[in-house]
Amino acid sequence: MITKVIISDLHIGGLTDFWALENVIEQVITKLKRLNVGKVDLILLGDVHDYQSLYPTQVTLTRGVWQGYAAAGVIEWIIEKLRANSTEVEKIIIVEGNHDRRVAENMSLSEVLLHALNDMGYDGKAFVSSYYIDEQNEALYRHAILERTSGSYIYGITPRMIKEADKIMLRHRTRFVISGHVHKYGCVKTTHGYAITLPSFQIDLSRGENDRGALIMLDGNTPIPVDPTKAIEVVDVEDLMLEVLVKLVEFIKIYRKKSSIPYHRCAIKELLIGLPRAKKAANNGIWWKYAIIRIGSRTRVVDGDLMKRIVKIYEAFETTAEAIEHMVKVLGINVSTARNYIWSAIKLGLCKPKPKGKKKVQQKASD
Repeated sequence: MITKVIISDLHIGGLTDFWALENVIEQVITKLKRLNVGKVDLILLGDVHDYQSLYPTQVTLTRGVWQGYAAAGVIEWIIEKLRANSTEVEKIIIVEGNHDRRVAENMSLSEVLLHALNDMGYDGKAFVSSYYIDEQNEALYRHAILERTSGSYIYGITPRMIKEADKIMLRHRTRFVISGHVHKYGCVKTTHGYAITLPSFQIDLSRGENDRGALIMLDGNTPIPVDPTKAIEVVDVEDLMLEVLVKLVEFIKIYRKKSSIPYHRCAIKELLIGLPRAKKAANNGIWWKYAIIRIGSRTRVVDGDLMKRIVKIYEAFETTAEAIEHMVKVLGINVSTARNYIWSAIKLGLCKPKPKGKKKVQQKASD
């Protein structure tokens, strides 16, 4: 039975306490050595990304994608720390949280993170899910015990959470429900097992409650909490923000260094997100799942699957106007979206521009 190392609520892109994270990972390594553990599964229990503290409105993929790259760098850093101390990570399990899913283009940042990890060579070892069940050890992992609650913090296990945890255990036939979301460590014996919540690594300047820590599930069924041995002291908020930003750039560089995508492709001016194997198999130039490109003064997000259909329709008609009219009918998109995708296709060199108006029928003069 494999041991699990669980971390929750990193909130990368906000004020992440990377210093506490480093200290906690050191404590994890110390405990794993003492327990003679050589292989683990790494579980990230939701809210890997943040973005809401940086942007007051709903975040778009363009503004949030870099957080996925930073998160990939953080995961690689953790894996290398463990490997340097004779512990190999077998699987990377990413459980989506509420902050990981709220993106305007209907793509979760967890997908970005998964693609980034695959680009780094973890294809087949990294997984994204709304929850994860370790059937062998009767443990269920999900971001929140109460999934229909708002994003506001509860700070602790409430009687309502205990009741819901028991329902989850009965439904899924487990003995453990392990979650994050509440930003505080807790462990309660319920009627049918144990409800456990993990603290976060988000620096909370307004509430002042900054619990930190991780969890080791030894052999998958024995919980061992891991606490930091020191805490960060915030003296100047602006200096703290700058230091966090510097850390984020360092982790993005870790991703870029190991990623199989060429360095220049990671620029926001033109960013293609996809798997290397798809690039080899592509015959129409669209190997990527998503592209971020700049057209004029605006950066646009392009869906690869939709782009394939756009290009096919565009090439089937003689004028741009006819192609747009057909796209609106068949794909259910508006005229503006159709134009944007056509411009994107031209920008990416997938097709050539055509006349904008209706084709004029020329009649030959009779002799």
